[in-house]
Amino acid sequence: MDALRSSILILPVLGLIVSLAGGCAEHERLHVLLDCEPADLVGQISTPAEAAEIIDMRVQRKPDPPVEKADDWQSLTTSMRLEHGDCDDWAIASAALLADDGWPARLLIVGTVRVFFDTQKQLTRRGYCHAVHLLERDGLYGANGVNRCDRFEPQFQTIDEVVRRLPLIQDRWDFYKIIPLDGVDIVSGQGNLFSQVAERYKATQWIDIKYPSRKLSTSVAGEIGENVQPPAGDPDAAREPPADQTPPEPDRRKQWTGR
Repeated sequence: MDALRSSILILPVLGLIVSLAGGCAEHERLHVLLDCEPADLVGQISTPAEAAEIIDMRVQRKPDPPVEKADDWQSLTTSMRLEHGDCDDWAIASAALLADDGWPARLLIVGTVRVFFDTQKQLTRRGYCHAVHLLERDGLYGANGVNRCDRFEPQFQTIDEVVRRLPLIQDRWDFYKIIPLDGVDIVSGQGNLFSQVAERYKATQWIDIKYPSRKLSTSVAGEIGENVQPPAGDPDAAREPPADQTPPEPDRRKQWTGR
């Protein structure tokens, strides 16, 4: 009886020891990943969740400064050396970490055009875009992005469904394009990687997203009046496209404007 009582008391202690040992092992693993060279991380990471975890720890979110021409796309090594990046840098880092595990290295660029009254009460149209790593596995699509709500395992049969799943404050994404990163050194490349895909980017057509009909009545439109202000939101998830980008056609994309 005493032996049974002793075993009952010992079991929770053993469970605690095992739990602590597991926690120590995970802590040691994270410590190694934090000190690991970016190029060496590629062999250590195999899932989108692991990629998101290490990128979040080593790359602070920071939008690109306003520029007059092309956007600035950084490699995994550059982002981790600078310790900051925006949505496309995050997506490139995810693609770099997962490419050797069978995840295609492709960026999904989504965009929309917002119409609002500026500070001078002039009607203004402005284009916004966002980037995520497009995940594909067994014929299904998902995403891995800088926003936690941009991260979901492949579960959709079409890319349109992925785009409709990506949130946007006070609006929705209306069109997208997919940019393959084949032939680009997304792990250790130096300089602006966008220059290597600029022609590919321009040659890739925007694809419109279909949503259920959403009409604004004349009375409602009249009530909006002059008090409408530019929507507040995530500066990275609502980033303007390069100024030299060809205005996409048709529909709302006719009003696309650059920086």
